[in-house]
This record gives sequence, structure tokens and C-alpha cells, in this order.
Amino acid sequence: SNGPTVSFPIGQLLSTCVDACQRGCHEIRKVQTAREQALRDSDNSNDDSKNEEEDNLQVQLKDPNDPRSALTLADQAAHQAIVTSLRQEWG
Repeated sequence: SNGPTVSFPIGQLLSTCVDACQRGCHEIRKVQTAREQALRDSDNSNDDSKNEEEDNLQVQLKDPNDPRSALTLADQAAHQAIVTSLRQEWG
């Protein structure tokens, strides 16, 4: 034997994962909405909205040599929402 077997109620686990995913998607949509609003505001051409737009477009590269490693504000917000949701249910 390879140690004790742990079982999880699969229905509850899947439900929690779906909920966490929906929370992450909500965070991504909030960032996108803020970006779209900043773009509309920048059409009215004031410096504050341009700064807000730039904040919403910031991207960090996890690997500076790989553009596929981009990490955006939306990614970070979604990650936080997902992890928080899963931890609340499963510790």
C-alpha cells in the first residue's frame, strides 16, 4: 500500500471548482469592463483616464524571454478569486 486513501465527495468538489471558475471569470470581466470604460473616457481625452487605461493594460512576463508567459491584472485577480474560493471550501 502507498499510504492512506483519501476520498472526496466528487459532486461537492466539482461544484466548488465550477463556482471558483465563475468567480475568476467575474474578475476577468471586471478588469475588461474597466479597460473598456477607460478607453471610452480616453476618447474624451483627459489625462487621468489615460493613466487608468495604462494601469489596466500592464503586463508582467513571468519569463522575460517568452511573451506567452504574460501575466495581466485580470490574471492576478482571477487567480486570487479562484484560490480564495477553493481555500474557503477545502482549507
